[in-house]
This record gives sequence, C-alpha cells and structure tokens, in this order.
Amino acid sequence: PLLRKQCKRLGVELLDRTSATALLTEGGAHGTRVIGAIGVNCHTGALVVVRAKAVVLATNRPQR
Repeated sequence: PLLRKQCKRLGVELLDRTSATALLTEGGAHGTRVIGAIGVNCHTGALVVVRAKAVVLATNRPQR
C-alpha cells in the first residue's frame, strides 16, 4: 500500500489486473534497451501497449 500511495502521489500510472506478455525493445532487437511492454488486461481481455522512458517489472501475490 505504501508504494502504491507514493506512485499515485508522483503521477505514476499503475495498471492493475494486467499481465505483461512481452517487452518492447529499441528496434525490436534482442539485448537492446527496453522501451515499453505489451500486456493483456485480465479483467477485460483488452490488449495494452505501453511505451515508457523506464520500465519496472514487479509481481505481487494475489490478495484475494
């Protein structure tokens, strides 16, 4: 809860119930800088594409 609160305060967009399926890299080449991710919203099934200056991968154990 503390990390979530700080992220929201800083304006970081959090994508709940979204599973990352692939990382986007510069030029699409393996071993280059990660510039985003592709994922699926587990609740709606919608494809999500996120481009970013920085990418943080995190996992959490289910709370429900």
